Amino acid sequence: TEDPSGEINIERIVERQPTGLIAEQFRHIRTAILNKMDRRGYKTLLIAGAQPNCGASSTIQNLAASFALNGRKALMIDANFRRPSLGRALGIKHGEGLVDLLRHDVSAGDIIQKVPDLDLWRLPAGHTEDAQPELLECPRFRSLLSELEAKYDLILIDTAPALLASESEILAQMVDSIVIIIRAGEDKRGMIERVIRNLSLIHISEPTRRTPISYAV
Repeated sequence: TEDPSGEINIERIVERQPTGLIAEQFRHIRTAILNKMDRRGYKTLLIAGAQPNCGASSTIQNLAASFALNGRKALMIDANFRRPSLGRALGIKHGEGLVDLLRHDVSAGDIIQKVPDLDLWRLPAGHTEDAQPELLECPRFRSLLSELEAKYDLILIDTAPALLASESEILAQMVDSIVIIIRAGEDKRGMIERVIRNLSLIHISEPTRRTPISYAV
């Protein structure tokens, strides 16, 4: 969808055109999500799409910017080891990131990057060339999430497409809530039902998580 305000870069439309129509739609989504998360004290949010090019990365960047404009200290984590993309629209160069943090004895504070002019931070994917999904199952990642929850109001996690990769299923065990991106007129009902069913069953079966929230966009 094209915003009549004239902004072309959809990934940063909330930040650059906060009064536009698309930004307003993200504001509505933000309000609905916060209404559910705040009531339960939730902080971690997984953004998952069924297939590639579904808009998950642009959604997470706009939602995170909307949270920041709402006065929340937000962190974006790029856990898409196959096609990391959160830094492209922000103009952040590739370097150390989540993979390096999980593999080496480095501090999260040395790697997490602040987005200019917003109360918003980003943890890039890092050196993902040979990174396997199992890296997200290591105790260090769970410990990292707990550490970051103490520092940020909201943590949004980007991941690989749910129908093509296992990362979303791994992460569903660790987060408080899940947003599923649906492409109107393109994603089939059966495919979406399968994604929702798979992630919900994994999320609910994890004994360490609280009552789940799911939200489709």
